[in-house]
Amino acid sequence: MFALVLPSAALASSSQPAQVSIHAVNHGSKTVTASYTLTGATEQIHTFNFGDGFTCHCKHRTHTYNKPGTYKICISLKTTGGKTVTACKTVTV
Repeated sequence: MFALVLPSAALASSSQPAQVSIHAVNHGSKTVTASYTLTGATEQIHTFNFGDGFTCHCKHRTHTYNKPGTYKICISLKTTGGKTVTACKTVTV
């Protein structure tokens, strides 16, 4: 089991830049749990893309891949200020 965290590029806000971090934990058997943390802004819309064609508008998701491989998990968020911030992490299952 491993945890991965990748901060995104900062986006300017009034006093603190908006940042999103993606967290992915590989549970073996092709199963990964992904979540994210947003700081410095309030989110309006978010979308996870698990790299295998599956997307969801979920805060925390356990996803099982159909076959072993290397996948790029991305989270894209739109803040209430209209900014978009994205973070991605590659996982191997």
